[in-house]
Amino acid sequence: MKIDIHCHTKKIRSGEPESRAATKEVFSKSIQDAEVDIVAITNHDVFDKNQYDEFVEYVGSNFQVWPGIELDTSHNGNNFHLILVGDPDDVDMFDEKVKQLTNGKSGDFTIELDNIISHFSGENILYIPHFGSKRPTISEDNLAYLKEVLDEKSSRVIVEDTNIRSAGILTSHGFNAITGSDVRDWDNYSGCEVSSLRLPIDTFKQFCLFLDRDKSTIETMLNKTSSYEYTGKPKEDDPSITIPVKLYNEVNILFGDKGLGKTNILKSVGIEAEAGGKRVSTYIASEKDDYFNELLDASDMYRTASKLGMDACEGEFACIKQWSDETPTPLQLYAYYAKSAETRRAKNKLKLSDTEPLDDYDSKNLEGAIKDRDEYKKCARSIKQIAARYVSGHELTSFEGSIDGLYGKIYEKVKDELTLKYVTQLYNCAIDFIKDKVSDKTGTVSKPNSPGFRQYAMNKLELKQSLDKITDFLKLKDKKYTESFRIGELGDKGNLYIQKEWSMFDDTGRDKYKGSPVKIKELKNAREALNNMKDGVFSDGIEDVLDKCKASLDQINSLDVFVGLRKYPTLNDDGEEYSPSNGEKAIIAIQRALDHDADFYVLDEPELSLGGEYIDNVIREKISNLGRVKKTVFIATHNANIAVRTLPYTSIYRKYDKGEYKTYVGNPFTNKLLNINDDNDALSWREESMRTLEGGEAAFKNRGEIYESGK
Repeated sequence: MKIDIHCHTKKIRSGEPESRAATKEVFSKSIQDAEVDIVAITNHDVFDKNQYDEFVEYVGSNFQVWPGIELDTSHNGNNFHLILVGDPDDVDMFDEKVKQLTNGKSGDFTIELDNIISHFSGENILYIPHFGSKRPTISEDNLAYLKEVLDEKSSRVIVEDTNIRSAGILTSHGFNAITGSDVRDWDNYSGCEVSSLRLPIDTFKQFCLFLDRDKSTIETMLNKTSSYEYTGKPKEDDPSITIPVKLYNEVNILFGDKGLGKTNILKSVGIEAEAGGKRVSTYIASEKDDYFNELLDASDMYRTASKLGMDACEGEFACIKQWSDETPTPLQLYAYYAKSAETRRAKNKLKLSDTEPLDDYDSKNLEGAIKDRDEYKKCARSIKQIAARYVSGHELTSFEGSIDGLYGKIYEKVKDELTLKYVTQLYNCAIDFIKDKVSDKTGTVSKPNSPGFRQYAMNKLELKQSLDKITDFLKLKDKKYTESFRIGELGDKGNLYIQKEWSMFDDTGRDKYKGSPVKIKELKNAREALNNMKDGVFSDGIEDVLDKCKASLDQINSLDVFVGLRKYPTLNDDGEEYSPSNGEKAIIAIQRALDHDADFYVLDEPELSLGGEYIDNVIREKISNLGRVKKTVFIATHNANIAVRTLPYTSIYRKYDKGEYKTYVGNPFTNKLLNINDDNDALSWREESMRTLEGGEAAFKNRGEIYESGK
């Protein structure tokens, strides 16, 4: 049965939220929905009997309601909160005593512990001080004093910690411990942690008798947490050697001396968990450089000149590869034509022999339309996706229709220009063919279609324009474009970012072209060939230069291959390259592993290369939080803060003893480690943890003495 020994129904102090106040209806429904069987109303500084009676009458027999109060208390300079809970059968006595004790005060006041004890002397009262991580907390000395003064009723002292797990470990070490909701918002009461009793009780008096008889009144919840069986493989080279590994949806620790296969056990369990469908996040300290190098791997980037604000020049490269020199019409043909004037009379009857050809087709219109079509295909889909995030229904349909209509118009333009191009070419070819046949039949020479000088010049100019455009872009060696993303925090130094960089080819940084289909040497040769061809466009030896250039461009069809890619770390996104230390690499790698949304976390020596303060304040807290939300965390560690202060649900201890590898399982709750192969072989969790993690009890105490000496 569930018990909430610390519950608020009124806003008393100025700093308390309005959501802490509850009506009888909200109170009753919330408690029943959460299936709580006993609740103590413990408002700050006051006990409102009128409200208490009203609530009790309303809930009836659905659950028990006990009277209580929370007070600011002090003793020997130690200020702490103390909850007092009384017997509902003696609620009038409790009400009168509280009024006398507080003297009608409300708000910021403190009452001496001795005053409270003497005031309730002889009464059946539960004393519940904040303890452990519950602030403000009673000191161990004052806790001992309270128990000593209460004497035979010392069992009435129950310490309150922040959560069930913490209360459980305190119980296993001799404390009567509990946790309450300390509710601040009744809308979220169901999410509050409360304790469960090991046995059901019907009355406050039965509860007190139970306290007198059994210190383990509160269930630790260990047996309520889901567990899973895995197979650990300590030897990578011999997978036949296995050990059973039982893990909870909580924090699980693997510890022991070095060289006992802990890393292999972790990895094998992680692989098994992933094969079973769990999302696994893994961190192996010895592989932290690999994790960081993966962040710097640029294989997920695409080489594209568009990032640099450049055209890829695909049309220009195609022009160069397809180009051939044009020859003007020889003047001798015109001479032959003039000499055959007398014999052309019969031929002149065929008017086609003097038909003028159509002007050469201007390819610019077609090239522009094709470029527009290709650009449309690249961006239309993404534009539609963006639109879908902002508009819907008829508006979205209309927009998509407009986009599709645009493509139709572009398509028609391409089709029309292609038709015009081919009609022009076909017409001129037909005219040439007819003139040739007439000449053969009549023995005369037809008038040449054109001198060919214009086509000759235009052909040269088209080549030069293509070369100019490409080589001008290749000159922009300082052209860069960057994007950045945050990868983690480095404490006081700030945030670490990864900078993505696209840059134009500049003869440096071979790593920028790792994975590229074109080698740096080939890029250099291509650039040189393009410059040489540009210089020789109007020379007599253009054909030889062209052949060499085409050979260099064999694998190059656009400027994209000239774009270099790299990633590098920067601090606070300032653009300056930053070289993190080994410790900082570890910080980033472990942060990313712990922040990853997974079901199962495998961590091998997460403390390696990290400072003690960072381990305790950041890493331990993250691990504990994962445990609280019922994630499976499996950690191999030599760090006491991680192994002990995370309050692990299970501790697996590996030991090499007299030529034999042994595995023990236990936890801090029971203070036992049992050999998985021999129930009679038991070790003390405290002693083995102290030896392995702290260097032994003597070393632990000595450090404490040294620290204490500095006070």
